[in-house]
Amino acid sequence: MVDWQQITRHARRQDGAVSLGQLRLAGMTDDQVLRACATGRLHRRHRGVFVVGSDVPTRHGRLWAASLAAGPGAWLYGLTALELLGLRPPAGDAIHLGAPTRRRTRGALVLHEASRVEARHLWRRRGMAVAFPPLALLGAAPSLDDDALAVLVANAVARRTTSPSRMLAAAEHFLRHPGVPALRRVVAAELADPGHGRTHAEMEARFLALLRALPGLPPYRRNEPLHLAEDHVVVPDVWFPGPRVWLELDSRTWHEQRRAMDRDRRKDQRAAALGVVVFRITWQQLLHEWERVARDLLAVLAR
Repeated sequence: MVDWQQITRHARRQDGAVSLGQLRLAGMTDDQVLRACATGRLHRRHRGVFVVGSDVPTRHGRLWAASLAAGPGAWLYGLTALELLGLRPPAGDAIHLGAPTRRRTRGALVLHEASRVEARHLWRRRGMAVAFPPLALLGAAPSLDDDALAVLVANAVARRTTSPSRMLAAAEHFLRHPGVPALRRVVAAELADPGHGRTHAEMEARFLALLRALPGLPPYRRNEPLHLAEDHVVVPDVWFPGPRVWLELDSRTWHEQRRAMDRDRRKDQRAAALGVVVFRITWQQLLHEWERVARDLLAVLAR
C-alpha cells in the first residue's frame, strides 16, 4: 500500500521534489509511479526525480530536484550556490552542482568535479547542501570576467557572508582550481581599494570636514528628503538648492552591488531630466584626488 502521507512529507521538505528511491520506500512500485505520472499526480523532472502535484515547480523546487538527480554527495555550486546564498539574483535555466567524482552532465544540470571539498566547505540552505561562499565564488570565477566577479566579491564582503582572508584561504586550499587566479586578482583589488572595510558614516564624516573648508560654498542641506517631482523623492547626501546640485558619496558597501548600481544610474537619469546635476565622489577620490575633485565641484556650483 502506498503511503502518500510519507510522500507528501518528503515533498514539503524538498519544495515539491521527490526521488524514485523515496517513492519506493513509501511503497510505490515502478508501475504505480508510471500511473501517477499519467494521471498528473507526479511529474518527471529528471531521471529518477519527480515533482508532486505541479509540472511547474518553484525555483527552489527545481534546485531540490537537481540536487536529488545529481546523486549522493552532490552540492549546489558556482553561480547556483551564489543564488541560493542570496548573493546574486536567479539567472538562466542552468543549475550548477559539484560532486567529489566525475558525473555526466544532464540537460540543464551542469555537474563539476570538485576535489578536496570537506564538510566545513559546505553549508545547508533550505535543507540542500550548498558550497560555502568562497568555494561558490571559485566555482563561478572561470565563467565570469573580473568586473562581474568583483561585483559578487564586494557583495559577499558587504553582507559579511565571507571575508577576503577566507577567500584567500580557500584559494590556497583549492590551489589547482581553475578559478583561483581570477579570485586572487579580484580579492587583491578589493583589499587595495581605500574604501574596503570603511562605512558610509566614516566616509561622510571625512567628506564633511573637507567640504566645510572649501571657500565660497552656497547654502546646502544634508540627508533631507528632496521632492524633485511629484513621483520622484530622493535623499541626497548633500543638496545645493541654488545651483541644483545633488552630491552623492559612493561608498562600496552601498553602491558596488549591481542592482544598487542600476538603481543609482536610473536616479541619475531621472535627475538629469529634471535639470539636476548629480556629482558622485568615491573613497579613492576623497582620499587621493580631493584637490582636483574639489576644483571640479566648485566649478559646477559656480556654474
